[in-house]
Amino acid sequence: MENQRLTILKMLERGRLTAEEALRLLEALDATGGTGRHRVRGAAAAGPAPRLRLSLVELDTGRSRAEAVLPASLVEFFLRLGLLGPGGTFRVAGQRLSGDLLLDALREGATGRILAVTDHDQNVRVEVFLE
Repeated sequence: MENQRLTILKMLERGRLTAEEALRLLEALDATGGTGRHRVRGAAAAGPAPRLRLSLVELDTGRSRAEAVLPASLVEFFLRLGLLGPGGTFRVAGQRLSGDLLLDALREGATGRILAVTDHDQNVRVEVFLE
């Protein structure tokens, strides 16, 4: 966790973050104990760190076109910084969605598919899973 703090402070020093952004990151780091999971009464949460999996599936064949797996803590980091889009939103299959959807799912410890959006123009379905 100390390395993460130093990284945030160096980013602040180099002008890559504002003081407000750095403060939000440090607070998020304290809240999760550096694990990407919120602590329960000061103790680190047990179990593996959650992951976010994005899957792009072709509508007509059901075949997976692309898949990406990211640590949920990294996704939360970008959402908290507001780096995914204006007003904490992000685009999925041409639709603008609120980052609060993912943050709430992460905070609640949700698992399984949390989002599915269909883009008929691109002939794909985008699915987001928390594992």
